[in-house]
Amino acid sequence: MNHKPSTITHSSTGFTLMELLTVMAILFILMGMTLAAYFGVLRSTAVQGAQENLHKVLALARQHAMTHRMRTYVIFRQESSGFQTNASYRVVAQAGTHAGDNNIPSLVVASPRWEENSLTGGTVYNLTAGSWAKVTGNTQISVVGALQDGTRNNWRYGDRYGWLIHDAEYLPTTLMFTDSSGNADTPDTIVFLPDGSTERGGSSDYEIIVREVGRETGAEFRIVVRGLTGLTEAPQEM
Repeated sequence: MNHKPSTITHSSTGFTLMELLTVMAILFILMGMTLAAYFGVLRSTAVQGAQENLHKVLALARQHAMTHRMRTYVIFRQESSGFQTNASYRVVAQAGTHAGDNNIPSLVVASPRWEENSLTGGTVYNLTAGSWAKVTGNTQISVVGALQDGTRNNWRYGDRYGWLIHDAEYLPTTLMFTDSSGNADTPDTIVFLPDGSTERGGSSDYEIIVREVGRETGAEFRIVVRGLTGLTEAPQEM
């Protein structure tokens, strides 16, 4: 009886190196597309939130001016570093005027108004000069603090002063205030009057442009406050 040697066949079920590399390349492409879409959604959400919040604060500032019959200011600030900014805005209501001498470092009012040192740690604004100071102490008729920014850092007779009535709001760090050419530019302070109009009247409108940091063209959105009526138009994407 003859026995033929049996033949054992081995089938290969693994992947070749080329197949593995191809699969990995496809996975990386899919991951890149997914991440790009994800960050696009985040960016769009951040822009939309910034639009809505700024529009709401402007409307609230105008309403405060009309309700309380006092000048109300929306003040903008901006500092930038690389591809991030610290762009913010706050609402300040005028509370009175400086009644002291010219060119002095402390705010003085005509009659007793505050308890001693009750304002320490707060922020007082010289609305006429566009400067502000952290309060380091106060008496019943004076407020001490080193003014900074603005056109000058002292008080003159008749300067308007005010206090914060709405905490500072910040844009996402990837957004900044710009001019129409795309250059970083802090918007002018918007002043709402008791009748709801603005300090500019019919002479001109206020324009606020917000753009993504590092982009030369294509503003993210633009908001216009009408000088004559004080009404804020809905944000316009650009």
